[in-house]
Amino acid sequence: MADDATIAAARPVGKHRGLLAILVGWVLLVRLGALLFVHSEAPSRCLMPDSASYTSPARSLLETGRLAAGPDTPDVPMIVRTPGYPAFIALVYLVFGEAHVAVIAVQVIFSALSIVVLYHVSYALWGSSAAFLSALLLSVDPATFLSSQLVLTETLFALLLVTSAGAGAFVALRQPNQRRWAFVSGLFLALATLVRPITYYLVVPVVVGWLLHGWSARWGRRRVLSIVALTALPSLVLVGGWQIRNHRVSGSAGYSQIGNYNALCYRAAGIVAHLEGISFRQAQGKLMKRHPLDDPYTAPASAFEACGDEGWGIVREHPVLFAKDVGRGMAWVLFHPASRGVLAYLGVEATGPDRSGDLHAAAGVDTVLGRLRTLLADPAYAATFGFEATGLFLSYAGGVYCLWWIARRRRGNLAPHVLMVGMALYLLVLSSGPESNARFRVPLAPFIALYGGAGVSLLLEWFRSRRASRATGKGRGG
Repeated sequence: MADDATIAAARPVGKHRGLLAILVGWVLLVRLGALLFVHSEAPSRCLMPDSASYTSPARSLLETGRLAAGPDTPDVPMIVRTPGYPAFIALVYLVFGEAHVAVIAVQVIFSALSIVVLYHVSYALWGSSAAFLSALLLSVDPATFLSSQLVLTETLFALLLVTSAGAGAFVALRQPNQRRWAFVSGLFLALATLVRPITYYLVVPVVVGWLLHGWSARWGRRRVLSIVALTALPSLVLVGGWQIRNHRVSGSAGYSQIGNYNALCYRAAGIVAHLEGISFRQAQGKLMKRHPLDDPYTAPASAFEACGDEGWGIVREHPVLFAKDVGRGMAWVLFHPASRGVLAYLGVEATGPDRSGDLHAAAGVDTVLGRLRTLLADPAYAATFGFEATGLFLSYAGGVYCLWWIARRRRGNLAPHVLMVGMALYLLVLSSGPESNARFRVPLAPFIALYGGAGVSLLLEWFRSRRASRATGKGRGG
């Protein structure tokens, strides 16, 4: 591996650029082909229960010029969802007409762009071999494939987030136009937050990180302050602007009321299920009887705030149970297979294990053996699951080795790794709960593939050096 200065100045050339083009072309061919096949068979498979909460505001924006809950309720402001994804859908509708297939087609292109961005970030850190392996691991990820085919936020969010992280890595590597990269990083982080509110707080640790790193690296006060300001400015304007709008139209300055809804229906429901020995769904129903919402997308802000008050109150009373749910949710995010969802999308019946929305289902030996028997009895699911499990194993094993290699090396610029690993951990912890599944892994997938590909490349390099040293030793011995 080249040193940081050499890598930072390099650009992707030669056969790996050609391989990247082939890989991206293959991804586009497969994913667009799957879209056309499914759209001709059953177009409704592109839609999920949450899809309407994005398409209705998009239609309202086009028909009434307002980001309302729907075109039929123009006076009911949208306060549950953030504006990024509905605005994206509205733009696609404006150009191509009101067609879900157009939204998915654009998302497929975005999923391919994520691979290109990941390649360039990995190349800047480790070189072309690692970059191609990282791109390859991301391209074959079933969860990423499935998300690109659904009218949901994950694909757009993942592209914006990996672009923000990559621009931040270029800042840390002190590439030319460092301040410009800082602004790009902050802008794409703000845009990601407009798409999904989970990154609302992320700008704070990022800015603090630049302050600490810039000070220790002796960038100079003016440079550090300018990088901090350029990183924070887009969030202050875009995210802060949306909060001002919410306060004006609803009386609440909350960025998104979905957090209050989730606090009651997921975080608190998981705890109640533990305490009362009931299913997660039963706990949800019990809590919602106390706070009935005829329509969770048109309810007033006060109703959502009441949900949040009780939900977070239950969490504060039972922090240990909450931590257990987060820990189990993290395991589901990282390891829950997307294979069953992929087969269902393609119209193939599968009997593989389903989360069924209940984190508290039995997880003992009997359950594991039962799922193994189910897996072996379903060849389609077994093949798809085996493919996915192999990719995840390579990604996680390579990632662990890469992080160990970085820690063992004890030299070089650690700032880009602190940034990206920190962003990944932030997402993992905040997105984990009783409802977690493979869908929640999609925004993490570029980070997992980044370090997984680098780790596999490092291992291959180590094996080659060992083989070369043995061959050299035998030659000398002869």
